[in-house]
Amino acid sequence: MKKRPIILLILALAVIVFLIIFFLIRANSGPPFEENQSEFSNLDIKKAIYSDYKIPSGFLEEESSAGFISYLNQEISYFCSDSPNLTETLYENNNFFYYIENNTEYRIIKCGYVSYLDNIYYKEGLLFVPFDTNITKLIGNYSKNPKTKEEVKELIEFLGFNRYKLNSNKILSSFTEEFDEFFRHTLFQTRLIEGNNEFCDKIFLIKVIYDIEKANGAIYHIETRTIKQINGRC
Repeated sequence: MKKRPIILLILALAVIVFLIIFFLIRANSGPPFEENQSEFSNLDIKKAIYSDYKIPSGFLEEESSAGFISYLNQEISYFCSDSPNLTETLYENNNFFYYIENNTEYRIIKCGYVSYLDNIYYKEGLLFVPFDTNITKLIGNYSKNPKTKEEVKELIEFLGFNRYKLNSNKILSSFTEEFDEFFRHTLFQTRLIEGNNEFCDKIFLIKVIYDIEKANGAIYHIETRTIKQINGRC
């Protein structure tokens, strides 16, 4: 009979430990955002920034760790290839060639996927768009036809994938809308500028819009705009 209180005590401690671990994991996972969400409370933004949260459910996650390589012409623009001269081809799929060079894994985009990327906007495997600009700029050409909303979403998320790995850059939502002549993809993301002993962290909520024309596959950056700025940790 004396063993029963000990067993109950062990069970009680196990439950307490479980609850502590559960709430710690929950606290570090960030808030659950809706797929097409476009409004975000300051509290949810802060939770996303100061947690392990990175991207929303359904956002592209690559299994490969390959870096991005393509060919530059004299106008410093990236172009695709369907017959690259590779040191060692690992494998290929519908969109890429993967190969090894100097013990590093790389990939080359196939022309049937993306045939052109402006080097000003696409550097070292990530899509770079200046903050707060509404200048429409052609940044590439999406070759695949016909196109679907799901494929356009995957394309934009692929082009910016490495950028979204940055600690301060959390993607809160990412969605595609279809219109008669084009697709429009919208991203809501964050940017963090860390403060110091005198200043609080600055957190920015940023909206980015891309259009992809159905007829010719032109990829346009339409707008990057700061929606709001809030104070973070002090």
